[in-house]
Amino acid sequence: MDDVRVWWTSAHRRHVWDLTNGPVWLDGGVSGQHWPDFSQVTAQPARKAGALYRGTRWNARKVGLNVIVGDPFWSAEVRTGLKYRHLESDWNYDLSEETTGRLCWVTGRGYRWLDCRVEKATDPKGTTDPARHGVGRYSYVLASDEAFYSGFPARYTVASRADEKVKGRVWNVGDYEAFPILRVHGPAQWVLDAGRGEIVLPEIRDGDWWDIDTDPDVLTVTDSQGVNRRDVFNSEWATGPDSGGLSVNALSVPVPPGEPVEVKATPVGRPPIGKDRARVEAVIHPRYRRAW
Repeated sequence: MDDVRVWWTSAHRRHVWDLTNGPVWLDGGVSGQHWPDFSQVTAQPARKAGALYRGTRWNARKVGLNVIVGDPFWSAEVRTGLKYRHLESDWNYDLSEETTGRLCWVTGRGYRWLDCRVEKATDPKGTTDPARHGVGRYSYVLASDEAFYSGFPARYTVASRADEKVKGRVWNVGDYEAFPILRVHGPAQWVLDAGRGEIVLPEIRDGDWWDIDTDPDVLTVTDSQGVNRRDVFNSEWATGPDSGGLSVNALSVPVPPGEPVEVKATPVGRPPIGKDRARVEAVIHPRYRRAW
């Protein structure tokens, strides 16, 4: 059986604490590592007898974290007094009520994390001055803005002019629906189709790219200079069944958990100089129910 290792990356990203190998140790289990907090929302339509519409609302996740701060008794030196206070101060400095740190879980199956901040903290248990004995027990409630644990992003090449490839599959290995970010590279003019209609993009120059976040709740479009280009989807560049401007929602690309979605990207016109660099890539961030 693979061991589960838990790490905390400081809110200031300056320090990584191994909570399974000290000098800050997990004190018992960690709550919030398996199922997210959720509720079922139901509605009964008046004109459809016996029917019940059901949906799920996921709430932001909270994690209960109990730790022991201090060197184990078998250490060559057990820090007490001023040395212990330095250790305890370093640990608590790496937690914040405002800036998120990262709680990481590592097993033989992979690496997952949750960005969270301190919502509640208690004074050290059992003693007024833990520095006297070189050990203190602390309890925290960590709150995230997310319901699910994150994993490493998966990257796919959807289209490549060098390989004459015009379509590709984007897989979602997570437990919940996810939306890829499409990075469209020039030099080329691309026609994108994710199953909801075609969208013709403006010509993108050599060395430039556009990032299109296909999440309908985000749906940002930025170029390589960081400029917002979403306005093009309300112009003559957007074409499709609803002529006069296809809704930007045509580029919403939901990928069900454990399944792929095919995305097509077709270049328009004659290949320009530098065509081998023209390609379309997809990056998808899987979301997981459990920490490991």
